[in-house]
Amino acid sequence: MRLADIVAKRLNELIRLTEKPVRVIEIEMGVKEGLIHTYTSGRSVPGGVLLIKFADYFGVTTDYLLGRVEI
Repeated sequence: MRLADIVAKRLNELIRLTEKPVRVIEIEMGVKEGLIHTYTSGRSVPGGVLLIKFADYFGVTTDYLLGRVEI
């Protein structure tokens, strides 16, 4: 499985668990509208700073987001 697909799967799962609309998450994270879709669709992998921001927001590790470990 591609890294982008792993990250997309993990992010989609975390978003579903928050039960918040994606736009609310984007606002709370301070990122532009539509950015999360770039990663949840598997089109791209977030860079280091954004990966850390996602990990902090969802309370997981970057290794989890990258598929290196399970929760």
